[in-house]
Amino acid sequence: KSGGEFMAKAKASEPLVILPSKHDPTKPATMIVALHPFGGTAELFADQWRDVAEEVGAILVLPRAVRPQGTGFAWGNVGESDVILTTALDKVKQKHKIDEKRVVLTGFSQGGQMAFNLGIRHPLQFTGVIPVCGAYDPSYAPIPLIATTSLPKFFIMIGGNDPDVESNRKAAADFNSASIKTELRVYPGVGHAFPPNRKE
Repeated sequence: KSGGEFMAKAKASEPLVILPSKHDPTKPATMIVALHPFGGTAELFADQWRDVAEEVGAILVLPRAVRPQGTGFAWGNVGESDVILTTALDKVKQKHKIDEKRVVLTGFSQGGQMAFNLGIRHPLQFTGVIPVCGAYDPSYAPIPLIATTSLPKFFIMIGGNDPDVESNRKAAADFNSASIKTELRVYPGVGHAFPPNRKE
């Protein structure tokens, strides 16, 4: 897909936005931004976070990848997902009041990998990042050497039998050594799947 064609699709991509039932448009709201997995869709992935968002009164935002993959879509490279994420956030912030101190980025599988990368790329945009079963590769988004107070907290969730568990252990070690507040939660016996009984 050519760069121009991709940019046009990325800019036209409308995120799925779900408002909590008690949403007050006059007050800045918490925002949870969730990135769907490889071959997934915003609609299907919304089910993983809908209840959590409702419970905390957050606006749930699900950006949409634009590269067709099976019955859903794939994120492409980090730069492409960055464009889609940034565009989605801009669109939401034009329509809704957002509490900039309460913006959480999450994602599952390829979406979790992008959450790692984009959380590091945009440390001032997010207060927390929750990668779930996402591969970590430091070459995609090197940890920035900036004031540690402005970096988001990372809560990393992965199954003990997930093939990416070691890369997640490395992420936790790298982040902690860089003074990024990080908690790694490994769920024994769980493979590449959303952990059951997870702490919200």
